Amino acid sequence: MSSYTDLARAKLELSLSDAVDADDDDITLLGEIDEEMSRIFELKTGRIWGGTATPAAKTVDGAAAGYSDILMLPVPVRSVTTVAITGDSPETLASDDWALWQQTREGDYHAIKRIDGGGFPRRNGKDRVTVTGVWSDTANGTTVPAEIAAACTFVVVETFRQKKSSPSGELGPDGMTIRPRNPWAFEQVKEAIAKYKAARPRVSF
Repeated sequence: MSSYTDLARAKLELSLSDAVDADDDDITLLGEIDEEMSRIFELKTGRIWGGTATPAAKTVDGAAAGYSDILMLPVPVRSVTTVAITGDSPETLASDDWALWQQTREGDYHAIKRIDGGGFPRRNGKDRVTVTGVWSDTANGTTVPAEIAAACTFVVVETFRQKKSSPSGELGPDGMTIRPRNPWAFEQVKEAIAKYKAARPRVSF
């Protein structure tokens, strides 16, 4: 699990110090919030930064109808090492039989296109395609973007303050309670998520 929070900055904003024993519990709480919010950023963007980029296999159904040279992927992929058809007519495609297709602005791809004149199997419950590669929702080994780090730090600091001031999630006396402000509604956070969110695939003919 990667952390997208600038913890040093968060501690500074919250006046917490590792050298002060009285701050230990608060620093532990901050770490728990960081883990939770970093995971939410991954879910909202469909991306994971840091770690080690490791290829993984995903099994993909064929075309919904007919015989197509385009295979739409359920998750954008950064790179692909092998493409293999399984089922009644198993086949491992040579690297020059296919090409990555529908590139996003972040450099990921939504599809694979056969360029050898062949096609991918029709979706029939038996024939499938196993694609091995580095997917956009797995670690990519790169540094977290500055916008994501700043946005996550903001959300973590705001969430920490809310939990400390109101464990119940409400402020004010009975009958006059109000909800704290929502850090996810701030433009800084929304724009960072929008910029790095894995784009949805577009229709291809």
